[in-house]
Amino acid sequence: MGRAVPFHVAVPDSGWRVVLAKEERTRMKLLSLAAFILFLAVPIFADSSALIVRGVAGSPEHETKFDKWTEGTQKALVEKFGFSSDRVIVLSDKKSAQAEIQKAFATLKQQLKPADTFFLFFIGHGSGEDGVYKFNISGPDYTADDYNKLLSTLPVVRIVIVLGTPASGAAIEKFAGKNRVVITATRSGQ
Repeated sequence: MGRAVPFHVAVPDSGWRVVLAKEERTRMKLLSLAAFILFLAVPIFADSSALIVRGVAGSPEHETKFDKWTEGTQKALVEKFGFSSDRVIVLSDKKSAQAEIQKAFATLKQQLKPADTFFLFFIGHGSGEDGVYKFNISGPDYTADDYNKLLSTLPVVRIVIVLGTPASGAAIEKFAGKNRVVITATRSGQ
C-alpha cells in the first residue's frame, strides 16, 4: 500500500471530520482502512451494517476500477472486519438509482439498533458545483442533503461515511455531525 499525502484531521464541536487528499492508486484502500482505524474501539462489527453505493462509471476503465473497489470493500467488511454478509448491502450501476437507495435505507432502518455503527461507502464519481455535493447514480443524482435526510432515519448512534469520489470535500460540512466520521478523497469540492 502506498502512503497518503496531506492528511488533515479537524475536530469541530459537532464531531469528527477527517479529510484525505486524493492519491489514485491507494485511494479506496486508505479510505476503508481509515474508517476502521477510527472505530477500533467498537469491539464487534457483526451487528453493524454497511451500504456500499457504486455509482455510474462513465467509461469501461472506471467500470473496472469501481467494480474492483466495490468487491474489495465488501470482501474486507465481511472477511477482515467480521460483518455479517447479510448486513452489507451493495448497490451498483442501475441498482444505485434513487428508488433502490431508498429501499436499502428502509431495510437498514429495520436492521439497525442504537448500539450499532453504520458505514456508508460511496464509490464512483461526484461533483461539487456551487458547493453542492452530488454523487452520480443511475438517473437523477442525490445531493449530500438528500443522503442526510436518509441517514437521519436510521436509529444508530455512530455513522461512518467514506466518500471515495472526486469533489467529495464539498460534502464535509453537510455530513459532519456528532458521532459521525466523514472521510473524503478530496479537501474541497474540486
